[in-house]
Parts: sequence; C-alpha cells; structure tokens
Amino acid sequence: MRLRPNVLAHPSPTAGRFLLLLGVLLSAGLLSGQLVHMGLRGGQWTAVVRQCLVLTEAAVPTAGGWEDDLTLNDFLLDCMAAENRTAAAFEFAGAATIAALGLFALLLAPGRLRRRHRLRPAGLRLDAAIARVGELAAEAGMSRPPQVLVGPAGQKDAFVFGLPGRYRMVLPTALLVRWRNREVFDPVVRHELAHLRRHDVPLAWLAASIWLAAAPVIALPMVVALLRWDFSLAPSFLWRVALILAVVWLVRRQVLRSREHDADLHAAAQIGDWRPLWKVLNSTTAKPPSRWRQLISHHPTVAHRMAVLVDPAKVPGVSLVDGLAAAFLAALLLPLIVNTLNTAFAAHTWSLLAAAALVGPILGLAVGAGLWRQAMIDHATGRAAWPGGVVLGVVVGLLLGTWVDLADLGTGDIAAAWVVTVLTIAIGAGAVLLSAGTGRLWADAAARVPGRRGSWWVSLIINSLIFGFALWAMEWLPIHLVAGVISGFSLETLVIALGTLIAPITYLAIVPAIVTMFALVARRRPADVPRWLVDSQHTGPPEMAAHRPGIGAVVLSGVAAGVLGALALLVHRLVIGSPVDDPDRIARYLLWVTTGTLVALAVSLVALVMVPRSGAAVGLVSGGLAALTTALGTVTVNTFAFGNILDLGFWWTTSATVIGQWFLVYLFLLPITLVSWAASWRDVPGWLLALLSVLAGGLTSLLVVGIATASRQV
Repeated sequence: MRLRPNVLAHPSPTAGRFLLLLGVLLSAGLLSGQLVHMGLRGGQWTAVVRQCLVLTEAAVPTAGGWEDDLTLNDFLLDCMAAENRTAAAFEFAGAATIAALGLFALLLAPGRLRRRHRLRPAGLRLDAAIARVGELAAEAGMSRPPQVLVGPAGQKDAFVFGLPGRYRMVLPTALLVRWRNREVFDPVVRHELAHLRRHDVPLAWLAASIWLAAAPVIALPMVVALLRWDFSLAPSFLWRVALILAVVWLVRRQVLRSREHDADLHAAAQIGDWRPLWKVLNSTTAKPPSRWRQLISHHPTVAHRMAVLVDPAKVPGVSLVDGLAAAFLAALLLPLIVNTLNTAFAAHTWSLLAAAALVGPILGLAVGAGLWRQAMIDHATGRAAWPGGVVLGVVVGLLLGTWVDLADLGTGDIAAAWVVTVLTIAIGAGAVLLSAGTGRLWADAAARVPGRRGSWWVSLIINSLIFGFALWAMEWLPIHLVAGVISGFSLETLVIALGTLIAPITYLAIVPAIVTMFALVARRRPADVPRWLVDSQHTGPPEMAAHRPGIGAVVLSGVAAGVLGALALLVHRLVIGSPVDDPDRIARYLLWVTTGTLVALAVSLVALVMVPRSGAAVGLVSGGLAALTTALGTVTVNTFAFGNILDLGFWWTTSATVIGQWFLVYLFLLPITLVSWAASWRDVPGWLLALLSVLAGGLTSLLVVGIATASRQV
C-alpha cells in the first residue's frame, strides 16, 4: 500500500513566494527613488560628475594599465561620495515609502473589509456557535479564539482577516445556525483556524494591500517627468514595470492558491482524517468556474482541493512558472540592491556578496526548498518528479531578469552579453540541479537524518547557500572575465589567473559536497520511511530509495582517478625532462591544469550517467576529489621529487585553478541528469562506479598527456 506523505513536514514554497513578492515590490521602490532623484537633481548630479572627472584626470593623468584604471575609479567614487549618498537616500526613501504605505494599508484593511462586506459581530442568539468556534480554536492550540463576524444573508464564503491578537473569522449565517451539524460546521472552521495557526493571514493581506501602496510610488517618477516635461526614460520604464507587475501578479496568485492547500492539509492532520473536509467540499453545489476563471482565480478549484486531500502527493510543487517567476524577480532585485549599496557606501568590495546573501535565501526557499520537499514526498510515495520544468523556468527567468535589468535602465546594452547569457544558463541550471540532486540523496537517507525540524533547517541553509552563491557568481564572473579580455590578457594569463578568478565559485560546491558525503554514509542500511514523513499511524519501506554507491566507492572513484592523472603528468615530466625557460614552465602549468580538469570531468560524467536522480551530488564529490588529487599529487611530486620550492600559496593556487575550471564546466554537464532522472534502476554497485570512473580518468589522462608528449617530440 502506498504511504500517505506528510507534505507539511518540510517548508512549503508559500513562505518563499511571500518574501519574494514583498522584496521585489520594495525593489520597485528603490528604482522609483532612483528615477525621482534623477528627475529632481539630475542636473546637479551631472555637474558633480563632470567636476569629478576633471579632478580625477588631474590627479591620475595617465592610465597605463588595469591598476591605474582601479585608481581612477576609486578616486572618482571618493569625489562623488556625497552626491551618491544623496542618491541612495532617495532610493531608500522609495523602498521605505512602499513599506510604510503597505503597513498602513494593512492596518486599514480590517476596517475596509468590514465596511465593504457589511460585517458585524455575531448576535447573542449565535452564542452556542461562537462557543463551538472557541472550543475548536483551543483544540488547534490557539490561546485566544478569533472574533466571529457575520455578513448579509447572501454571504456564502468563510474567511479570516485581521492582525495578530485581533483576528476575525467571517462565517455565513446559514452555517452558524447549523453548528450542531459537526460534519459540516467543524471542517469549515478548522480550515479557517489552520490559516491562523500557520500565520499566513497577515502575509496574505499584506500581499494584497501592498499593491495599493506600490502604485503611487511606482507612478511618482512619471509625475516628476510630467512636471519637467522630460519623458526620455518613460518607454523603457513603463514596459519594465508592466512586466514586473505581471510576474508579481503571477506569484501572488501562486501564493494564495498554495496557502489553501496548506490549510486543508493542516486541518486534516489535526484530527488525523481527511474525509470530513473532503465530504464538505464534495457537497458544494456551486457551478464549476470556467477555464478563464480558473486561470485567474486566487483559489484552487474544489475538485483540485479534494484530489490533494485524498492524495497529498498531488499538492502543487515547484513548477516551471514558479521557477521562472522566482528567478526573474530575484535577477531584478539583486542588481538593484548592489547598485544601492554601491551608491550609499561605495561598497564595491562587499556589496555583491551582501546582496546575494539577502536574495539567495529567498530564491532558495521559493525554489530549492520546494525541490527538497518534493524529494521527501517522492521518497514516501515511490515517485520521481522530473525537475526539468523548474530548471527551464529558472534559466528563462534569470535570462529575462538579466536582459531587462532595471539597474541599467537607460544605459544601453550590456557589454559582452553572450558571456553573461552562457554563464547565466550554466550557473542557473547547475544550481537547480545541485539542489535537486542533494535533495534526492538527503531523502534517501531520511530515516537517519535529523527529524522534521532539523531536516527543515538543513534544507533552508543548504539551499540559501547554493542559490546565494549562484547569484553572486552570475554577477561576479562575467565582470572579471570581460575585464580580462578587454585588458588584453592572453589565454595563458587568464588560465593562470583562474586560481583567484574562479576559486570563489568553488565555495558553491563545498556545502552540498559535505551534505552529500553525510547522506552517502547515512543511507547505507535500508530503513522504513520515518514517521515524521508520513501522515498515518503506520509506515513501511520506501519504494524508490537508493543505498548504493556508498561513500567509500565514491571517494575511491575520485582519488584513484586523480592519482592516475598525477602519475601521467609524472611520466610526462620524466620523458620530456626539466623545463628550460619561462614559456616552457607556463606550458607545463597549463598541461597540469588541463589534465586535472579533464580527468575530473570524466569522473563526474560517469556519475551523471550511471546514478539516476542523485548523480549531480555524487559527481560533485567524485569529480571534486579527482581534481583535488590530481592537482595536489602533481605539485607534491614536483616539490619533493624534483626539488621545486615548497610554496603553499602555489599549492593552493594550482588546486583552486583546477577545481574552479572543473566546477565551471561541470555546471554545463549537469543537464545530463535530466536524461537519466527517470531511469528504472535505483542502486549502482560501488565497484562498478569505481571501475568505470578509474577507467575514464585513466584514459583521459593518457590521452591528454600522450598528445602533449607527442607534440613536444615532433
């Protein structure tokens, strides 16, 4: 018998969507403040720029290289610091105004609702029904029941509103007078109380109210433009704002729909039975809405709610639309925050990291936590939800957000757009698949990992780091790569510089690698699905859990292949001899890096092809160990066997360069897991994975070193 999963054991994407929705509306406030500043103080700002350019050219008269370019930039920033702080004040004021107006609208919402729906407190003749609501609230764990209100005779829907400590529950009079019919009355009230227990009522009404607050702030730049009769930025601004509002509406729709399913399942779990609420929904006599109404409605259909109650695994997970909307809005929000921090604090050294630390957890909760939640659901039900739609949605959303970057409004096209596009596709898809792969592996070890609360925190932390570093890398890498090309760096110089250029991106791999190794150990022995993951009194063995390969085989795959790569480079050194000049030394170094990178990619490719679903996580560990072993083995031999100087900094640079290049290309290979995701096999024998990995790594190292040796002897 298929187990009934407890889909509320892991965080719902609803919370992440709420945060993303509010964050992007605040970012629209940043943009509005920026444009208002340009409209009111644009002339003064331009004069300051011209004056500072003259002073900068006088202070640094010649610019012979990138060091002088940095000096020029620092001097210019210092000169404009005061004016930039004024601009930042306008930007912060725009965001603060939206926040303040949103809170003000939230405070006014209860009174507005009471007037619009003509609500009034339930009368004395309904005291017994009110008392029953109080009993149900106490059963739900609420210290204070909501006030019961009624509307006109035609009021048919039940809903809750208000602020913490002052909640109101609106119930139809026809339902209240039938309070003794527990089969009808109790399920409806429990559903509304579930909204209160899940604390989604203030967020839902804030999401609705903040639109009223955002409208005047977003329109303010157009008012300023009208007063100054300058509409140069109006076309670009208006279509971008229209696109943002369309996506925000889509997110808001997803938020309000998912909270209904969450409340249904919460109410069913409270009494340990989904049938009472299902019967109430089944008795609904309302005509099913048209397809158009279903599309734009903020509530799921009754049929869909009933289906989810019967089988919680059908609860809508993270979809293509979710991935597109979340990634699009995150890509817009990140550069706006960076630009504001740079303007306010001249914080070019840490502004991008700070912005990624703010936006990454939101995207991680909206997308990554949903993938982990789906992995846990699949672990209990034996299904294997394909993440391809989420990958496509995130990639398209990031590309759209990059192409309509509001921070670059009116500044023209982005330089080297193809670099940005390629890296965005690779890093965006890689982050999603790393999250999905580690989530599947974590689900395989569900019986031995921390319980419900602990697993929730692991999911939140891991996905916050994955998507935070991914957003940071997508902004940071193109800037430095394009700068290197513009500065005329040769291929050799770029590769040598990769140790410091790409090494930070490898931090994206550290945390999921640690989690992967822990899960590889924890999943070794078969075990029943943990009780906290099922919504029933009994449990049983999972249908799709994998237990092999284990940690030993994965480590052996990477280390053994890396040793073969280092041995191949040693043979090359013995055959060719010592380097004779600096160009020869650079060529040897490039061979080290190339060999280590390709050996690691070959090992990772074996894992991606052979291990379904969690291959991205397994290949991360085996490939990373292969890259590290090849690099460390090579520098160790050259230090102690051939008398090179012991320089730990060089050891780190070489290892970071190899790992960085491998990881960057590995992101491009990760979509292979989408092909093997639905494979019928679960376990992969460790000896087979190790054998094929060693063969792939050994053949790759022989091929690369053989070509290099033959070319030297020609």
